Amino acid sequence: MPGELLSSYLLRNLAKVQPEIQQTEDIVQEVVFQSPFLKAEEIFADVVPSVESNEFYSVSYIGTQGHGKSTSAAELATLAKSVGYLVLYFKAEDILVDLQGWIRQAKEKIKNHDNDRICFVSDDMSYSTGSISTKAAAKFKHFVGNIRHEFEEHDANGKITFNPKIFMIYISHRYHSLPPMLRNSPTWIFVSAQPEDKADAMKLIPRLKDEKDKLEALCSFLLKVTNDGPKYVNLEFTFGNNTMNFKWGNKEDPGDGRLMMSLHRGLLKIYNAKKHDNTIDLEDYRIKHIPVPEPTPEEIEQQKQRAAEALRIKAEELFPTPKEELIKDNEILREMEKL
Repeated sequence: MPGELLSSYLLRNLAKVQPEIQQTEDIVQEVVFQSPFLKAEEIFADVVPSVESNEFYSVSYIGTQGHGKSTSAAELATLAKSVGYLVLYFKAEDILVDLQGWIRQAKEKIKNHDNDRICFVSDDMSYSTGSISTKAAAKFKHFVGNIRHEFEEHDANGKITFNPKIFMIYISHRYHSLPPMLRNSPTWIFVSAQPEDKADAMKLIPRLKDEKDKLEALCSFLLKVTNDGPKYVNLEFTFGNNTMNFKWGNKEDPGDGRLMMSLHRGLLKIYNAKKHDNTIDLEDYRIKHIPVPEPTPEEIEQQKQRAAEALRIKAEELFPTPKEELIKDNEILREMEKL
């Protein structure tokens, strides 16, 4: 029943995880039991054709720390890597110090890659508001919002010779931390189902009663599950005549993963994020700022001498002096030194 865990169905059939919730009026008459939760593979199946046709697709993760945003993002990035995407991971702090230096590093990796498909993972988007200057935040937002064009290449006539196809993953604590230009992701994943997540999700769904009921039910269910999961580890869900056992994952044992709320293809769903044996560590794909060491006094003096020599050469090019006049001037100076 992907996408169809509507309010009454959840309230009525998930009694084993929420026995205190009362039944409400039926909205769904019949639900086909397949895989009850949306998986990363299903999302990625929509990513690939969209990237190929539109040259861009984005998934946005929202939620508080410690609820699995980066781990879940790594699951999608792993799928991208498995089909030939170059994975590049960065945080705002990596590019704010030296944006052009970071772009040069990224371009070098892209140049050495064998195709034009790139998966960028932008972590801690919240860093772009509040904790840095307005100018720096604007620079960061512009770069991320314009990232596809940052890596285009053109010939001498301005014709595009390289146009990357980008799968973009944004990670942020809150919806409002994303600049307006980045609030159009086709897929949103809310990792914790806290009241703040519900408020953010409400901004994205149509203002229809059925959608609001579904959102309320999903958040109530997930809030209960995310509280009980770490406590009891092994959970049991009942869907109609079907029973499902679910092992809540942690760092030591990924189990069956974690459950989150997603808005995918315009439908609210329960998303099952899971760390697999082959899930990449995003830190291994991170491009960090490489600080330039402070020059020594000797290097500073050499830089001054080179600058002075370059200035002399430039001045001579602009105001050439005949060689014989330079010789005469030098002879006069030597005579003056003898006096």
